[in-house]
Amino acid sequence: MLLEHSIAQLNENNDLIIDTRPILDRQCKITHWQDGMRFYTHQDNRWILESIEPGLILVNDANLNLSKAPINEFLKQIPSEVLEQIKAFHYYQFSLMQLLSHYPVLLDIFEHSPILIWISVIRAKELSVPMPDLVRLLQKKRTKVIKRLFNTDSPKAIKYINKLQLRNGDSQEYHVIKNIISNDEFIVRFAHWSILPIQVIVTALKFPEIVEHYLYKRFVSTEQDIHWNIANFSKVNKLIRDIKQMVEVLEITLPNDYFHLFNSKEQLKEAHDNLVIQLNHSEKINKLSNVDFPTCPLGEDENFIQIKNSVALAYEGKEMRHCVASYVNQAKNGQDYFYQIFAPERGTLQLRLKGNKVEIMQFKLVCNQEPSDDSWFAVKNWISDKGTTG
Repeated sequence: MLLEHSIAQLNENNDLIIDTRPILDRQCKITHWQDGMRFYTHQDNRWILESIEPGLILVNDANLNLSKAPINEFLKQIPSEVLEQIKAFHYYQFSLMQLLSHYPVLLDIFEHSPILIWISVIRAKELSVPMPDLVRLLQKKRTKVIKRLFNTDSPKAIKYINKLQLRNGDSQEYHVIKNIISNDEFIVRFAHWSILPIQVIVTALKFPEIVEHYLYKRFVSTEQDIHWNIANFSKVNKLIRDIKQMVEVLEITLPNDYFHLFNSKEQLKEAHDNLVIQLNHSEKINKLSNVDFPTCPLGEDENFIQIKNSVALAYEGKEMRHCVASYVNQAKNGQDYFYQIFAPERGTLQLRLKGNKVEIMQFKLVCNQEPSDDSWFAVKNWISDKGTTG
């Protein structure tokens, strides 16, 4: 939140007054650091002390860079070493600041274990642990803190927390930490990492089959957020999966260090595309015996025609110049259904049915190009018309 002059002022006691009226009809007061950063709301012409977490992010680069602004002067009251570390945490930032201002005895612990203090503050709120009890707990051994709040006494959990590098310190990152803090089997996979970016953890949870992969460390970007990494790794994971499927169909044995050769997603894609050409011109594909596929319950029409056998699937791969022919086993056992799409664009659609839900596994145009928004709309609308949900 950017607290400019127009909404944030200091009173005679150096308390911060935030007035967002008339937009949000909210007026609040935060007392200065030495007074414990108490939070008040203005109601019925008087200030009411609140014990809630207001969700205010006071310490960020935007507010720190507002030279001579009241918010900048207010933040100068806070010890500089605290400010620098507090900035890493957005979720429950205010409660964290309140705790440290009320209990200076925790400042040294926070300097050495900021993430432990942060997750402990949030977890204590979730468990309704009184702040004085939390303060006493935080002065004990770290293993006891983790045992009390997260129900694990694993020494690996402490090492894991100390290695973590957050990006936004937001709710999502907190819940990722909380959910795996007691999972020693997962944590031990990263024993060799000296610094463990949160993006690494999230993508590892999403794609567990390639956690040990050489490419994993290369393709996770600490400069990008979690959503970017998941999207990027989804593409990497698909390329790896497709390559493995194609070489299985082609009966090619890859050397153990095959994937070590690639330094980028682009190099991996080039290898994938070369295998697509090899697959679609292979005699093994041409000589495959024809196998009928199960009929999809969704049916078909003039623009959505189901691919009903292995010969038709191989032909689709050749015509569209992609690797759909390597998915013959998924089509044969009824795991997935494949369609030729003829409008608004020529494409190939892979569907998976789960009860009354339909999952779009893949939808690609020729040479794996991405469909237009109109084509996506047409596919989703067709699925919806069948009385199912995507």
